[in-house]
Amino acid sequence: TDTLGMRLAYIREQARMTQLDLSLEIGHSKSVIAYWERDLHVPSADGIREYAEYFGVSAHWILFGEDYEL
Repeated sequence: TDTLGMRLAYIREQARMTQLDLSLEIGHSKSVIAYWERDLHVPSADGIREYAEYFGVSAHWILFGEDYEL
């Protein structure tokens, strides 16, 4: 899970979802999700928020691969 795209794919796969399944849930096309997961495009802040909320992970983890603590 070294890149943002790898982390997005990892949490989707852990939920046993296909890119198509996820696209139907969060309203982004399958091709957009594929671009994100292959690090060809970076999701917008809204896209990251949607992923984080849907999968119950922090946006900080999606962005940086670590949990944020104060």
